[in-house]
Amino acid sequence: MDRHKSNVHKAHADAVWAAAWTADGASFVTGSADERVKCWSVTDFDAAPVEAKVMSDGGASSTLGLNDVVCPSAAAIAMSPHLARIAASVSLDSVIRFWNLDTGACVHNINPGAAESWHLAWSHDGRRLASGSHAGVVNVWRVEAAADGGLASRKVASLATGTDNFAMAVAFSPDGRFLASGHHDGRVCVFVLDGSDSFPAAPTHTLELHSKPVRSLAWTHDGRLLSASDDGSTGVCDIGGGGAEQLASLRGHTSWVLCVDAHPDGRRCVTGGAEGAVKVWDTETRECVATFAKHTAQVWSVRFAPDGEHFLSVGDDGSIQMYACASN
Repeated sequence: MDRHKSNVHKAHADAVWAAAWTADGASFVTGSADERVKCWSVTDFDAAPVEAKVMSDGGASSTLGLNDVVCPSAAAIAMSPHLARIAASVSLDSVIRFWNLDTGACVHNINPGAAESWHLAWSHDGRRLASGSHAGVVNVWRVEAAADGGLASRKVASLATGTDNFAMAVAFSPDGRFLASGHHDGRVCVFVLDGSDSFPAAPTHTLELHSKPVRSLAWTHDGRLLSASDDGSTGVCDIGGGGAEQLASLRGHTSWVLCVDAHPDGRRCVTGGAEGAVKVWDTETRECVATFAKHTAQVWSVRFAPDGEHFLSVGDDGSIQMYACASN
């Protein structure tokens, strides 16, 4: 049985909008409306996580909240070892910053222009970072090691999605074959990739899965795409076979579904809703197997640890909630 383990009630001074685990699962990163990015250490899952480092760029940061943070996967670090202790964040002014989690220093930034970035996604090899724009375009940057030991980046694509509706979510598939975007009009667009910096001129698939905005996307290891929407549902769509088939619509939240993440084994997913509920789902039977009501406000991010044994949630109440997953 999934169960609640521990919490940090006032993890930030304001709403916590984003969270991401480091590849080793020993720490995670949070981003908040209080303009802070924090790294947390987890040495004992029976105890509350410990604040390890607050990121700082010497006061040069915008006075706007952090709406997403991402860390590269273990596979990405294996192919791009310079990313081993790096996290990326994006703030409401669209500036993307890269942080050294050991020193807390900002080692690189991308300023794409107003409204040109929102949520972020690392590619499977760590060499590309994607973000959606308010105009519906998906921007992609190549991120490399710089000669001075820092990072360097260059834009390699601005992908037209066929809609000018805000691209609120982006996600690369774990195998690097696909890049998906979720939009304010409820559409989900999927690009088929070949691993190069040559990107398709248009989405391979455009899915009308939802009637309201899609705020979060996640891939399972076998090519199923999960989409969380303001229409109160989480879509499950099979992309891995080359086509695009909707398999299920998971319903149970009483308000908007704001976030979704897939368990590493692909058999479960977790969602967070605007009513404050966190739900765990069996993606095979399509049943909700656990519901938690530890938050007192909207839940903005849910993340499984890389080993699949734990997950966390963060939200508008400023708290971090930690959970243990049921044994397989």
